[in-house]
Amino acid sequence: MTAAQGHHRDDIEVRLAEPSEFPEVADLLVRAYTSSFHNTDQYIERLRGIASWVPDYQIWVAAERGKILGAVLTPSPGFVAEPDVGEDGQTQPAHPDELEFHMIGVDPAARGRGIAALLVAKTIQVARERGISRIGIHSGPQMTGAHAMYRRLGFVRRPERETLVVDGGQRLLVFTYDIPDSDRPPLESDGPSPALAVNEAPSHDNAIYQDQGEIR
Repeated sequence: MTAAQGHHRDDIEVRLAEPSEFPEVADLLVRAYTSSFHNTDQYIERLRGIASWVPDYQIWVAAERGKILGAVLTPSPGFVAEPDVGEDGQTQPAHPDELEFHMIGVDPAARGRGIAALLVAKTIQVARERGISRIGIHSGPQMTGAHAMYRRLGFVRRPERETLVVDGGQRLLVFTYDIPDSDRPPLESDGPSPALAVNEAPSHDNAIYQDQGEIR
């Protein structure tokens, strides 16, 4: 199965979003990120401008009978992000051997159903199909629910890489997951995912962050 063909679990399908669905995805991300945390007007506008990430990034959605429940972004094939630059001028280079996903979010009404874990599993499928053996995420220090999910799914925190400072002094955390060589589907989770909105690190011109914390 190719990445474009999507990923299924029961009645939930993870597939590429159609351009006509971008406004719906933007609205979902705004709901996900504002339901539990304060966000600046600037950040909310960036969420609403999710379509501007295309074509550099692919927008994947988890949908059930046509209703979008969650979304996540992965770099498009061949796209190489420019180094991230923090507010303190520190530069964090991209890792070509790693696929970093962004803006994972679940509709508040659909939380507790394992949607976030399913979206993470999709990023692993995308990485495997591109011959990449690791995925990663930047996450704000206050996003403790997301951190718990990542650890439960086998991610490891990488403090030696936590050099990116955004939004008035917030230092983003880094988590990575090494993809097993086995063909067994990774990150299977029978339990519910935490109620979280996953916000991520800045990325080339479309750097985004939120004032109180990040996911993602």
